[in-house]
Amino acid sequence: VVFRIFYNVKAHLYFLILQKIRVLNKNAILTFVSFFLLLNFNIGQDNTEAIEYFNKGISFFKDKDYNQAVIEYTKAINKNPDYLKAYYNRGNAKLNLKNYEGAVLDFERAIVIDRDFSKAYLYKGFAEMKLDKDKEAISSFTEAIAKDNTLTKAYVNRATVLIRNDNYEQAVEDLNTAIKLGEANYAVFYNRAICRDRMERYHDAIEDYSAALNYKPNGPQIYMARAKSFIKLEKYEEAIQDLTKAISYIQSGEAFFLRGYCKINTGDLSGAYLDMNQALEIDPTMEAAKINKAIVSFRMENYANAIRDYTDLIVIDAKNTEYHVNRGISYLKLKEYQKAIDDFDFATKLDDSIAEAYFNRANAYSNIDMYDKACKDMREAAKKGYEPAFGHIKNLCD
Repeated sequence: VVFRIFYNVKAHLYFLILQKIRVLNKNAILTFVSFFLLLNFNIGQDNTEAIEYFNKGISFFKDKDYNQAVIEYTKAINKNPDYLKAYYNRGNAKLNLKNYEGAVLDFERAIVIDRDFSKAYLYKGFAEMKLDKDKEAISSFTEAIAKDNTLTKAYVNRATVLIRNDNYEQAVEDLNTAIKLGEANYAVFYNRAICRDRMERYHDAIEDYSAALNYKPNGPQIYMARAKSFIKLEKYEEAIQDLTKAISYIQSGEAFFLRGYCKINTGDLSGAYLDMNQALEIDPTMEAAKINKAIVSFRMENYANAIRDYTDLIVIDAKNTEYHVNRGISYLKLKEYQKAIDDFDFATKLDDSIAEAYFNRANAYSNIDMYDKACKDMREAAKKGYEPAFGHIKNLCD
């Protein structure tokens, strides 16, 4: 039917041309008509072959043989350079081959043929998004929406680009629209949760993470993300439950670290110590876990462990006064007074405003009967406003 219509349109055009020719002999007219019939026969044959190649391309695409699909679609286009669906389908095959530049060109050609082809704009935007051409991608998605405002994937994809450009409010608007149009799935709720989290709307973020879990209940990254929102709200017990769930799926150093941090805040120091150790077994370079492990050792009064932990940290950051002070206090508690004094000396040389270093060095000096130095340090600690020092000055200095 298509070819007959095409043939009749052409025939009508040529008939009009013939009507305009006033003087033609019989042979000339016969020659002209013969040329016309031959031309249209070839055109019809080319379109038939184009459709055959196009259908082969569809078959290969369904079998996920995208390379061969591209070859067949290309043959169809060679037979019919204005074959809209061949350009569109070839673009999609190229997307699957991660040939995003080639896909953009095919979708652009489809748009030239049909300016209202909304899905060509949609997938052109997707290819541009993959090429990190965010400005162009947003423009393409916006154009797709202008052509068809029910195209939910255009809203979702535009939101994705907006998120990575920190435009969270507009991204939430797009995701809200997508959800209203029926695009309710894991990715939509998870992405909206990320936006709300970064907008510090933690309760809303938790609600969205929970919705995402309805679609993907075995998603450790969702439990991790929701746990972080709970932590920001200081809901540590809820965070521990989510992190424990995440750990049941993946052995993540970050998950153990965060759970250990929550346990510190709930007073479970021994549990926190085990979690920090586990985090370091998975990732020995995790400095935050080393710091918190040292803090837990110190708070548990396990000073030998604290010394080892702070020594490891000093290797990383030798000029950190807090590490030297806490290791010095640990030495002091174990009655290793000279080592304690050495740490306090180093801390005061780095920063002479640290009153706690002077106070504890005074205690170390007093334990080795160096009362003049102890008195001097205690006065210095009091001078710097360290409250515990005031009650010791009289005893030391008298």
